[in-house]
Amino acid sequence: MIAAKNNRGEVLVTKQEGKVVSVSVKLKWSEVAADLQNTATSTLKGIGNQHAFTINWVERINWEKENIWLFKGQHASVSIDAATGKVNATTLNYTNEQLNPKVVDTAQKALKSLSNGKASALYPDVTLVKKSQERLDQVWIFMDTK
Repeated sequence: MIAAKNNRGEVLVTKQEGKVVSVSVKLKWSEVAADLQNTATSTLKGIGNQHAFTINWVERINWEKENIWLFKGQHASVSIDAATGKVNATTLNYTNEQLNPKVVDTAQKALKSLSNGKASALYPDVTLVKKSQERLDQVWIFMDTK
Protein backbone atom coordinates (compact mmCIF):
# COMPACT_ATOMS: atom_id res chain seq x y z
CA MET A 1 0.00 0.00 0.00
CA ILE A 2 1.16 3.48 -0.86
CA ALA A 3 -0.47 6.34 1.04
CA ALA A 4 -0.28 10.08 0.55
CA LYS A 5 1.51 11.99 3.32
CA ASN A 6 -1.58 14.13 3.87
CA ASN A 7 -3.84 11.04 4.19
CA ARG A 8 -5.87 12.10 1.16
CA GLY A 9 -5.33 8.91 -0.74
CA GLU A 10 -3.94 5.43 -0.99
CA VAL A 11 -3.04 3.00 -3.72
CA LEU A 12 -2.82 -0.77 -3.31
CA VAL A 13 -0.23 -2.35 -5.60
CA THR A 14 0.64 -6.05 -5.95
CA LYS A 15 4.10 -6.88 -4.67
CA GLN A 16 5.15 -9.12 -7.56
CA GLU A 17 3.83 -7.39 -10.67
CA GLY A 18 3.41 -3.82 -9.42
CA LYS A 19 -0.19 -3.92 -10.66
CA VAL A 20 -2.61 -1.35 -9.21
CA VAL A 21 -5.35 -3.16 -7.28
CA SER A 22 -7.26 -0.18 -5.92
CA VAL A 23 -7.13 3.59 -5.65
CA SER A 24 -8.90 5.79 -3.11
CA VAL A 25 -8.66 9.58 -2.96
CA LYS A 26 -10.46 11.88 -0.50
CA LEU A 27 -11.60 15.21 -1.85
CA LYS A 28 -13.18 18.38 -0.57
CA TRP A 29 -16.69 19.25 -1.73
CA SER A 30 -15.29 22.20 -3.68
CA GLU A 31 -12.95 19.89 -5.64
CA VAL A 32 -15.82 17.86 -7.12
CA ALA A 33 -17.50 18.75 -10.42
CA ALA A 34 -20.74 20.71 -10.11
CA ASP A 35 -22.80 18.03 -11.89
CA LEU A 36 -21.76 15.43 -9.30
CA GLN A 37 -22.49 17.87 -6.46
CA ASN A 38 -25.94 18.50 -7.94
CA THR A 39 -26.65 14.77 -8.33
CA ALA A 40 -25.69 14.06 -4.71
CA THR A 41 -27.66 17.00 -3.32
CA SER A 42 -30.79 16.47 -5.41
CA THR A 43 -30.79 12.74 -4.62
CA LEU A 44 -30.67 13.37 -0.87
CA LYS A 45 -33.36 16.04 -1.10
CA GLY A 46 -35.45 13.65 -3.17
CA ILE A 47 -35.70 11.03 -0.45
CA GLY A 48 -35.61 13.28 2.60
CA ASN A 49 -36.63 16.79 1.65
CA GLN A 50 -37.35 17.75 5.28
CA HIS A 51 -34.13 16.26 6.66
CA ALA A 52 -31.03 18.41 7.20
CA PHE A 53 -27.80 16.93 5.91
CA THR A 54 -24.25 18.03 5.20
CA ILE A 55 -21.67 16.37 2.99
CA ASN A 56 -18.39 16.44 4.93
CA TRP A 57 -16.14 14.65 2.46
CA VAL A 58 -16.06 12.94 -0.89
CA GLU A 59 -14.07 9.87 -1.81
CA ARG A 60 -13.22 8.60 -5.28
CA ILE A 61 -12.86 4.81 -5.10
CA ASN A 62 -11.79 2.51 -7.90
CA TRP A 63 -11.09 -1.22 -7.65
CA GLU A 64 -12.24 -4.31 -9.50
CA LYS A 65 -15.68 -4.40 -7.86
CA GLU A 66 -16.41 -0.71 -7.49
CA ASN A 67 -15.83 2.47 -9.47
CA ILE A 68 -17.66 5.16 -7.51
CA TRP A 69 -17.87 8.62 -6.09
CA LEU A 70 -18.84 8.36 -2.40
CA PHE A 71 -20.35 11.44 -0.76
CA LYS A 72 -20.45 11.14 3.05
CA GLY A 73 -21.76 13.26 5.85
CA GLN A 74 -22.78 12.81 9.45
CA HIS A 75 -26.34 11.88 8.54
CA ALA A 76 -26.15 11.07 4.84
CA SER A 77 -24.35 9.22 2.07
CA VAL A 78 -24.66 8.93 -1.70
CA SER A 79 -22.79 6.49 -3.92
CA ILE A 80 -22.59 7.43 -7.62
CA ASP A 81 -21.29 5.13 -10.35
CA ALA A 82 -18.26 6.91 -11.85
CA ALA A 83 -18.75 5.42 -15.32
CA THR A 84 -22.48 6.14 -15.75
CA GLY A 85 -23.11 8.98 -13.32
CA LYS A 86 -26.12 7.08 -11.93
CA VAL A 87 -26.83 6.84 -8.22
CA ASN A 88 -26.16 3.39 -6.74
CA ALA A 89 -27.30 3.97 -3.17
CA THR A 90 -28.48 6.72 -0.86
CA THR A 91 -28.84 6.72 2.91
CA LEU A 92 -30.18 9.24 5.42
CA ASN A 93 -29.91 8.65 9.16
CA TYR A 94 -32.70 9.58 11.54
CA THR A 95 -33.55 8.98 15.16
CA ASN A 96 -36.64 7.00 16.12
CA GLU A 97 -38.11 10.19 17.59
CA GLN A 98 -38.09 11.80 14.13
CA LEU A 99 -40.31 9.06 12.68
CA ASN A 100 -43.99 8.37 12.83
CA PRO A 101 -44.45 6.36 16.06
CA LYS A 102 -46.60 3.84 14.17
CA VAL A 103 -43.65 2.98 11.91
CA VAL A 104 -41.36 2.47 14.91
CA ASP A 105 -44.00 0.34 16.66
CA THR A 106 -44.45 -1.79 13.54
CA ALA A 107 -40.71 -2.42 13.38
CA GLN A 108 -40.52 -3.34 17.07
CA LYS A 109 -43.47 -5.75 16.74
CA ALA A 110 -41.98 -7.37 13.63
CA LEU A 111 -38.65 -7.94 15.36
CA LYS A 112 -40.38 -9.46 18.41
CA SER A 113 -42.56 -11.65 16.22
CA LEU A 114 -39.67 -12.98 14.14
CA SER A 115 -37.49 -13.62 17.21
CA ASN A 116 -40.14 -15.46 19.25
CA GLY A 117 -40.39 -12.47 21.58
CA LYS A 118 -36.63 -12.29 22.22
CA ALA A 119 -35.92 -9.03 20.38
CA SER A 120 -34.49 -6.26 22.53
CA ALA A 121 -35.16 -2.55 22.32
CA LEU A 122 -34.55 -0.81 19.02
CA TYR A 123 -31.41 1.21 18.47
CA PRO A 124 -32.27 4.90 18.66
CA ASP A 125 -31.01 5.40 15.10
CA VAL A 126 -32.75 4.27 11.93
CA THR A 127 -31.58 4.56 8.32
CA LEU A 128 -33.61 5.42 5.25
CA VAL A 129 -32.12 3.57 2.29
CA LYS A 130 -32.64 3.72 -1.44
CA LYS A 131 -30.74 1.23 -3.61
CA SER A 132 -32.16 1.19 -7.11
CA GLN A 133 -30.17 -1.85 -8.25
CA GLU A 134 -31.50 -3.94 -5.37
CA ARG A 135 -35.02 -2.55 -5.82
CA LEU A 136 -34.99 -1.03 -2.34
CA ASP A 137 -36.91 2.20 -2.76
CA GLN A 138 -36.93 4.23 0.42
CA VAL A 139 -36.83 1.47 3.01
CA TRP A 140 -36.35 2.00 6.75
CA ILE A 141 -33.64 -0.12 8.35
CA PHE A 142 -34.23 -0.77 12.05
CA MET A 143 -32.01 -2.83 14.32
CA ASP A 144 -32.40 -3.99 17.85
CA THR A 145 -29.63 -3.66 20.42
CA LYS A 146 -28.76 -7.35 20.22
